[in-house]
Amino acid sequence: MAATGCRTDNSLVNSDIRSLQGTWDVVYQEINGTKLPDEKMARLFHAKIVFVGHAMHYTADLQGFDFRFTYNLYPGHRLKEIDLRVMETLDEKGTGQEFYGIYRLRGDELRICYSKAKRPQKLVAGEESHNTLIVLKRNSPHPVE
Repeated sequence: MAATGCRTDNSLVNSDIRSLQGTWDVVYQEINGTKLPDEKMARLFHAKIVFVGHAMHYTADLQGFDFRFTYNLYPGHRLKEIDLRVMETLDEKGTGQEFYGIYRLRGDELRICYSKAKRPQKLVAGEESHNTLIVLKRNSPHPVE
C-alpha cells in the first residue's frame, strides 16, 4: 500500500513538472504588499521565468536581474508545495538561500507564493506577510514528449 502511495506521489510530481516546462511571462510580482514589477513594468522589461527540468530561470531586461533556481514540488499536500533554492545570481548574493512556498497551476496561469521564514498558507503577499507572490501566464507551450 505504501508503495502505491509513493508511485501516486511520483506521478503527481512528474505530471506537474511536465506542466511547468516552458516559458512563462511574469504578469506581476508582489512582495510584502508592494507590486514590483507591476503589470506594466513586467511587460516593459519582458520579465519571464523559464522552467527546464527541475531548474527555473527568472530574468528581466534589467541590469543584474538574472536568477537561477532549482525547485522541488510536493503536489500531494493539501496546498501544493514548492521549495526553491537559489543556485546562481549575477552578483552571487543570495546563492544557496532556500524559500518555502505553495503554488497553483490553472490552465495557462501559474501562481507561486513563497517566503524565506515559513511556508505561506495562502497565495497572498500582503503587507507584513513577508511573502512574495509571482503571477505568471504561459508564453510558450510546454514541450511535447
